[in-house]
Amino acid sequence: LAGYSISLGFSTFLVESAKEEFAMSQLEEERKEVRSMPEAEIAEMTCHYRKRGISEGDAQVVAGILSKYEDFWLEHMMAEELGIQLPRGKTAAVSAGVATFASLLFCGALPLLGVASSVALGHLRGPSWYRPQFATYIALALSATMLLLLGVFVSRAAGSRTPIVNGMLMLLNGCGTALLAFSMSQACLSLYQPGSIDTPPAGRQPDR
Repeated sequence: LAGYSISLGFSTFLVESAKEEFAMSQLEEERKEVRSMPEAEIAEMTCHYRKRGISEGDAQVVAGILSKYEDFWLEHMMAEELGIQLPRGKTAAVSAGVATFASLLFCGALPLLGVASSVALGHLRGPSWYRPQFATYIALALSATMLLLLGVFVSRAAGSRTPIVNGMLMLLNGCGTALLAFSMSQACLSLYQPGSIDTPPAGRQPDR
């Protein structure tokens, strides 16, 4: 679990770093073009506005006004024309990687509390308190709760108006994935029949 969390956190860091570098390079390129050939950039945005349904005259007026404010003009072109988010700074990639690592480690470790609680009860109250079935039920309940809360949290962070529905969908997805994994394991076990593999009698070497 820790290894997977580190791996995915580092992968997130690399992806976000690449996005930041690309956004920064595009921003600098747009800045050079705005300063070296402003009329060409205004013409490009006018054409873009025309494709969005704005009349020729209004498109020229809008582009002419916005181009007077360089920072806003660059931000507007990055989002509207290129569809690229502005660079968020050097710490954005690190924060994304750390958040991914911490969330995976925390959410993945919570179901282990079911096993830990059963083992702890066995040590504290005696072997009769060690119930593997109890540990399984606790782990399943914690997993379902975390999936539901994760779906609600992600939905709220994304601005969704139906966080409960999205949380239920996340829970349904987790249940479906678990059921599929269990079914595949049972199918693999059914293919293996004990005693189907011939083993040589004791004291006899297998034929080569």
